Amino acid sequence: MRRALAAFAGGLILAGCGGNDEETVTVFLRARLGPDGPNGQRASILAPVERERRPAMSAARQAVLDLLVGPSPDERARGFQDTIPLATRLLRVTVEDRAAVVDHAGKEPDQYAAAAIVYSVSEAADVRRVAVRLDGEACCVRTHAGDAIRWLSPATFRHWQGEPCSYRTSPTQVRCRAGG
Repeated sequence: MRRALAAFAGGLILAGCGGNDEETVTVFLRARLGPDGPNGQRASILAPVERERRPAMSAARQAVLDLLVGPSPDERARGFQDTIPLATRLLRVTVEDRAAVVDHAGKEPDQYAAAAIVYSVSEAADVRRVAVRLDGEACCVRTHAGDAIRWLSPATFRHWQGEPCSYRTSPTQVRCRAGG
């Protein structure tokens, strides 16, 4: 009897360690500013949308693929826009030790796309840092000297004009309206 209980308890513990068992994945898409956008801001922001979780693939990979697919017709009607260039394709997503590597080919993602990847993968896979690469090389977000930043996190984009409303913390930053 003890062995059966121990095996049952062990199974419960292992089931809890099996990765993301959420029913949805949050992805951050570029959004035109509408009534819920920050007052006085003209630049687009990244805004979260929920997608149904596909358990056959990792949450991190699904998040990036959903970004590549872009907004649904309903999301487009609400002001969401393509976030990653259509000529960009995903090569691989790996997650290890709370770090993700997202490798692309084709057209280099811009800062909005790189930030969307970082926010989406960070939430989907509970990672602390993300390497966004193009053909195996760091890309997309650069220092003032022009060097690509190898590891990115949501903190990399703190106080940036496209920062999602839920991440805005500075008292001098353009604030979002209620519900944004």
